Amino acid sequence: MKWQKISSAFLFVLFIIFFIWLGSAQPEDSQESALPLEGFQAPPLSLYKNGSMYDPITEDEKRPLVINFWASWCPPCHEEMEDLIASSHLFEEEEVKFVGVNMLTQDTMEDAKSFIEEYKVPYINLFDEEGTVSREYQVRSIPTTFIIDAEGYIRWRKTGALTKNELIQAIHIVREEGGRSDDEEA
Repeated sequence: MKWQKISSAFLFVLFIIFFIWLGSAQPEDSQESALPLEGFQAPPLSLYKNGSMYDPITEDEKRPLVINFWASWCPPCHEEMEDLIASSHLFEEEEVKFVGVNMLTQDTMEDAKSFIEEYKVPYINLFDEEGTVSREYQVRSIPTTFIIDAEGYIRWRKTGALTKNELIQAIHIVREEGGRSDDEEA
């Protein structure tokens, strides 16, 4: 009986130690540590445009950039598209550039192009054929939208459908204050 109590206590302690160790163990290349965070330099956005590599972060004049990751089958992507288009028209004169990134690893080129035509999307859309850029930006669900400031730093990130009002507010915060807003990730 005494031996049974000792072995039960030992197993209980061992069990507790195991869960403490499991909770504190962090892989060196943790995805969370790689997540592009507000205030950090944006990863390159190098994708093909008209047959040649194009990166609006490094190749365009210094101006804020709204990047929206999407797919044609995604209901929230459809839901937010009219607000994105309206916002792009609103900020056209103020030199804010909008770029869509279709996650072609989860879509077809035909469906993506039909989506762009259906909504008459006025801004450039790039196609992430291999998922490289989506991985760099750690896009885990779509839509996901980033605002990059004129210096190439991430200033805002939102996962999920956004509204025109919240995008306008976020752009104003980035442009006028040059600062960060709270992470709006859903």
